[in-house]
Amino acid sequence: IGYYEQALKIAREIGDRRGEGNALTGLGVAYTDLDNTRRALGYYEQCLTIYREIGDRRGEGNALGNLGIAYKNLGDARRAIGYHEQCLTIHREIGDRRGEGNALGNLGNAYRNLGDARRTIGYYEQQLVITREIGDRRGEGNALGYLGNAYFQLGDARRAIRYYEQALAIRREIGDAMGVATNSFNMALLHAQQGQPDRALPLAQQAADIFTKIGHTQRAQRAQQLAAKLQGGAAPTGGPTPAQILKQFAPVIEAVVAAAHGRPQARAAVERLFDQFEQGGWRIIEPIQRIWTGERDEATLTADLDPNSALIVREILSQLEN
Repeated sequence: IGYYEQALKIAREIGDRRGEGNALTGLGVAYTDLDNTRRALGYYEQCLTIYREIGDRRGEGNALGNLGIAYKNLGDARRAIGYHEQCLTIHREIGDRRGEGNALGNLGNAYRNLGDARRTIGYYEQQLVITREIGDRRGEGNALGYLGNAYFQLGDARRAIRYYEQALAIRREIGDAMGVATNSFNMALLHAQQGQPDRALPLAQQAADIFTKIGHTQRAQRAQQLAAKLQGGAAPTGGPTPAQILKQFAPVIEAVVAAAHGRPQARAAVERLFDQFEQGGWRIIEPIQRIWTGERDEATLTADLDPNSALIVREILSQLEN
């Protein structure tokens, strides 16, 4: 941030509007990485204005995409979709295939937040086609990982694993340590649910090792806990599907939403269940409490959660939005 602020000052002093827009974009991305999405929005809006003034269509498209990501992180999926659609239009007009693929992936993410599985998968599949056509291996890995997430959410574990395996191969090829660890952990969870501890264990151990090396302590602990369960024969076999989880937690989700709308009896009812959540390994207590304080940033609320706990939190946010 310090360097971007210096760059911004110099660009303004010498009248370099494109440089000013680039520095503002960098500041927006930096604040997004710090989970300060609202501050990032201000920078993205400024750079959008500049790119439009100087006629930089690619910059305009990227700024629209960044605004879409920011609004998705704030839980406003419908506004995010509007920005991503504008972004997609521009990248298609100027023939930017990489930008087109990114926009399609972002549209898929936004529709996944709305629970629209058909559109979600359709956008991810389009993104995958483009990334393969242009040889964008990182983008291809993203698309495959997104498809794995989508099918996991639909309860199709076998198809999800197939996509995760392809994504993992690419992550390893391009040296994406975070991607390797994340895909390995997701695959370990799915293999465990399918009653395949022999396949799950080495993936969980690999994820734990990589998360430790790159400094993601909480994620490393989760992977270590999963590995310990698998080694002890306590791994879940034939675990619940996402649909079953949402059905099981439907009364809780409804009560959390009611409490967020100011119903103290609903809040008390949920709080009485906190001990059960903790004993059952559901890491949703802190996100629920933060939702009650007004937090709606999905990325922040689901950071470091296992897929099942994150599924519940996303459903709460979706119902609050609707």
